[in-house]
Amino acid sequence: MKSDKESLMIQKVLYERSLHDFYKASWRYIDPAPFTDGRHFECICEHLEAVAKGSINRLLINIQPRVSKSTLCSVAFPAWLWTLNTPYFDNWNNAGADKKILSLSFAHSLATRDARRSRNLINSKFYQQFWGKDFNLVSDQNAKHRYDNNQQGFRMATTPLGQVLGEGGDLIIFDDPHKASDIGKEAHWETIRFVQETLPNRLNSEQSAIVVIMQRLHEKDVSGVLAETGDYTHVCLPAEYDPNHKFHFIGDWRKEPGELLWPEKFTREALDKRKREMTQYAISGQLQQLPVPREGGMFKAEWFKFIDALPHEVREEGVCVRFYDMASTEVSNKNRDPDFTAGVKIWGHNGAYYIEDVVKFRLSAAAVEARVQSAAAMDGLDCYIRMEQEGGSSGKISIDHYAREVLPDYNFKGIKSTGSKEKRAELLEARAQNGNVYIVRAPWNAAFIEELTLFPNGAHDDQVDAAAGAINELPVIMRRNDRGAIGVPMQVK
Repeated sequence: MKSDKESLMIQKVLYERSLHDFYKASWRYIDPAPFTDGRHFECICEHLEAVAKGSINRLLINIQPRVSKSTLCSVAFPAWLWTLNTPYFDNWNNAGADKKILSLSFAHSLATRDARRSRNLINSKFYQQFWGKDFNLVSDQNAKHRYDNNQQGFRMATTPLGQVLGEGGDLIIFDDPHKASDIGKEAHWETIRFVQETLPNRLNSEQSAIVVIMQRLHEKDVSGVLAETGDYTHVCLPAEYDPNHKFHFIGDWRKEPGELLWPEKFTREALDKRKREMTQYAISGQLQQLPVPREGGMFKAEWFKFIDALPHEVREEGVCVRFYDMASTEVSNKNRDPDFTAGVKIWGHNGAYYIEDVVKFRLSAAAVEARVQSAAAMDGLDCYIRMEQEGGSSGKISIDHYAREVLPDYNFKGIKSTGSKEKRAELLEARAQNGNVYIVRAPWNAAFIEELTLFPNGAHDDQVDAAAGAINELPVIMRRNDRGAIGVPMQVK
């Protein structure tokens, strides 16, 4: 019969050799709610153990909210790493009490919350009885956002905007990089730049690791950017199993389409109730880890009819407009993914609409003017030209410049935008859904359709804005034209 000391030693070794066993045993000291195990915990623990060993040093985890991802990855995992101090773990590159851990989140309060919960676990009776003699937290640096131990290790909680420039880590945990309400705003792109330009330089060595945990919120969120690099081991676990998922994870244990991630906690009834309270975009991103629904957003590809050439009667009798959605930003080190200037040419004839040509480019202001002039010359004098007019005096000045200096011989006009982008695209959506929008086959088709089906969650919407502007303007032009839908524009000299 084993003594109490021997039993404790066996338990200690068991917890050190298995993050999952440690997590289950430590749960009661982290969260007062009853523990409910799940296969996703085993899967994530396996990959976090690989991070500790050094066999994975870039790990990206996408998973739905409310499945205890932060409790495992940001609370239990760092505390467990510091327990691995026996000779058995000497070759584990990212383990031991000497490891320096940086934990980040979009909000300082969240990063600090999890660091504090991890510190509470370290100070718990459970933890101290096994590892209290191996190391301890030093009294002169023991705050909830930063605490050090007597083995030269520390944990620091901060944000991308926090004071990380002077610190380096053996492990960086970035849990929830984005605030949902910041998506698409400057804070979103600042986070992307931080991940690309600052985060890798905070690692102490080539063996140091980065772990990113989040739900998907946008096509170009941190996950989207990191997945494109191919450098990250990507554990993507949608709420409902999809064998055809774009980021299908070969380690997913589920076999049947629609099989739930954590049925012990989130039953089919519970998940369906949650889905009824969410938009399709939120379901696709936050639950399924694909920020764009498989069947599309506002637009479906199958709505659009493709033709080989513009019908003769349309060219002879229809009304044509090219509408520009303007952007003046070139690609730069500060902005690697700026908007495009896009110009979409559409004909209207007998209740049908024909998209004949799309141009888009990222150029300097002078080069944009040259491209607009070139497109106008190709389109001919019979094609109306419309351009979105930005608000304020600068918008008026820009339109006046184009009218006087760039396009003086064409029927050109600036159009002020009203309402949201989605609202402005509703007429295009209705025309397409009713089967009244045709597209002339051309090399630009694929990129155009992709942007339509991603809208409004895609990284760019310039072509959609331009197409919507053209569709909205055509009825106005037709009503003003003395010859109805057949008329020819008056030339401006």
